Amino acid sequence: MPSGVNNPGVNLIWGKSWERGSVSLIGSYQELGELLGAQREPWSSTRLPANLPASVPPALSDDTCAPGNVYSLDGSNLPGLSSPEAAIPVGITGRPTTGQFAATAGKSNVCNSFRYSDITPHTEREGALLFAHYDVTESVDLFTQVLFLAPASAGSAQSADTGVFVF
Repeated sequence: MPSGVNNPGVNLIWGKSWERGSVSLIGSYQELGELLGAQREPWSSTRLPANLPASVPPALSDDTCAPGNVYSLDGSNLPGLSSPEAAIPVGITGRPTTGQFAATAGKSNVCNSFRYSDITPHTEREGALLFAHYDVTESVDLFTQVLFLAPASAGSAQSADTGVFVF
């Protein structure tokens, strides 16, 4: 199991039988911890394969990084630079100079769009199965099976419906 993930769970089983019947109850509880994209590769990475078509990286990344980017408001070149955009260089402190942006003119700092998305959302699941039967006569057996499910998730990957199913 990956480090930093805590997924507790418990399963309980109880049963009783006698000469003409039996009953069994099985219960289950599971909790899955949240895992963000920034916690695991490749979701935390901004490195993309060099041979990707030019249209693919913008779909897989965004420019809301730290350090960020500087853009002109009207599409004209930034003052003193040959491009309307420039990546903010790493390590700048204080008020930056135009010269510090010369090497990053026309470039953007990009981040993985999925770094703050849930890879696995926090989820709690509960369930129970009840099975019982009773021999009314040698040729008649009365039985029931009841399944109860209660998945509950904070993320959008699962529904939070509760179901009781009788068979």
